[in-house]
Amino acid sequence: MLKLLENLDQFGVTFQPSIKFQKSQHKTVIGGIMSIVLYGLSLGYLIYMLAQWSQGQTLPKITNTQRSIKNYEYSINETYVQFETRKLSQTIIDPFDPNAIVLQPVIYMFKNGVIIDQPQPVNFPVQRKDGFIVLNISNLSLSISEEKSEVQPEIELMIALGKCQKRFLSDGQQCANQSIIDGYFSQPTNSLLLRQFVKEFNTNEESLETIGREQLISIQQNYTFQIQTFIRMQQAKIDTGALFEQIQQHNFIVDYRGSNAILDLNYFGQILGYSLYVSLYYKIDNIQQKQIIIYPKLSEILAEAGSIASTLLILSYLVIMLNESQLQQEAVNQVISMYFPDFTQIKIKKNIIGQIVQVEREGKLLDLNAFKIQYEKLRRISQIKLSICNQIYELSRIQIILQTIFPQQFMNQSHLQGFPLKTQYIESCKEDQQSSIIKLDMNINQDNLLKQNQIIPASIDSMIEQKIEQEFSQMTQQPHKLNDFKGELNQKDKIKKSYDIIFQESDFELLILEKRDQNDQDKIIK
Repeated sequence: MLKLLENLDQFGVTFQPSIKFQKSQHKTVIGGIMSIVLYGLSLGYLIYMLAQWSQGQTLPKITNTQRSIKNYEYSINETYVQFETRKLSQTIIDPFDPNAIVLQPVIYMFKNGVIIDQPQPVNFPVQRKDGFIVLNISNLSLSISEEKSEVQPEIELMIALGKCQKRFLSDGQQCANQSIIDGYFSQPTNSLLLRQFVKEFNTNEESLETIGREQLISIQQNYTFQIQTFIRMQQAKIDTGALFEQIQQHNFIVDYRGSNAILDLNYFGQILGYSLYVSLYYKIDNIQQKQIIIYPKLSEILAEAGSIASTLLILSYLVIMLNESQLQQEAVNQVISMYFPDFTQIKIKKNIIGQIVQVEREGKLLDLNAFKIQYEKLRRISQIKLSICNQIYELSRIQIILQTIFPQQFMNQSHLQGFPLKTQYIESCKEDQQSSIIKLDMNINQDNLLKQNQIIPASIDSMIEQKIEQEFSQMTQQPHKLNDFKGELNQKDKIKKSYDIIFQESDFELLILEKRDQNDQDKIIK
């Protein structure tokens, strides 16, 4: 069970031998600079994207579609149409002056194509611009119906600007007399600025904005200017959630699709009983626009920043290749220096593409071509020596050489040899103190033997002595084998004496590659 749990461990680590003392990876100054640049750019871009996202500057995903609608109702209580007199140098009379009305606004409602109820006069507030009245019309209710029944009717609307009728006057209003009417139509130009309001969703502010679309209307005494307008609606769904969906839905007028016509005064005069100069007919368009706006989520911002960072970090492979090349070059020079210590006195200068351009030794220039041939040979051999297979091969040759010099018993005894480890204990009782005194005496004796070059590790010595005593007791019982045992005993004495060498804790530091200053290594190759 424990073995199974051990195999399931997903957090295992591998042992990574160091290249040099306290250095498991080869790193360079160029690599450090590139790391700062690449990771700095990635972090900077992430901060920039988060700042843009928090300020609503990131572009949302917008999808626009259209669909045909058969039944739809729409009502608003705000201004959707505005009339303003276009004031020119010779424009004097205001047609909307409540004390002398020339053009009287009246709203007609149609139900399934038939006028319903009484016409509704417009009670507009007093709003002036350049001394002239600005007429605002609000409270719009329209519907489209496929059945056009009493239960689900189709409602349409007409805004009429006609000759003032006393029956449509509100309190404080008066119709203009004939002289004012004649003076108005005798002006060189009589035109109105028609402003129809639509809405549009501002993705930066995350709110609806009202936009007025303007159109000029010419007023003529003998004709009716008619505009048939289809109101196009839009349904907008906006997802403004930072992590999860947060849907907002809006329905508003997005466009007016109209057609203009000039009609005779009798066209509406026969139906309504008085003259109309402007007729605005409004109907809901059966084509509805649908818009879906989805603001970027935080996860999308992080993903986009991550993709850009990944693209930037592709350049890191160039730095890795550079470090690998320098690591291989440094390792090769280390091997050459181990076999040829004088190599450390040679300074090699290379150009930007890595070609050797100058070689110096003790301040004197060397033959460049001859050195290149020699160095290439040494470099090739060093690369072979750095391979694992060659290292194992060298160890095998060393083992064979040792076995030709020393007998097998000597080689076997080497498995039991080691350096003595000196330790100090904290004694807390008398028994421990007595044992420490005994150990201290033993250490003193061992030190004396070390000085006399006579020490043998206790474990090895006892094993050899026990082996000799057992075999000698057996041989004394068999006299005919005693001579053979004496010869073998002499051989064991030789083996035992061969291990009568000094082993100290400081011997652990023998055959360790001397640690050199990195600056000294960098001076070899520039």
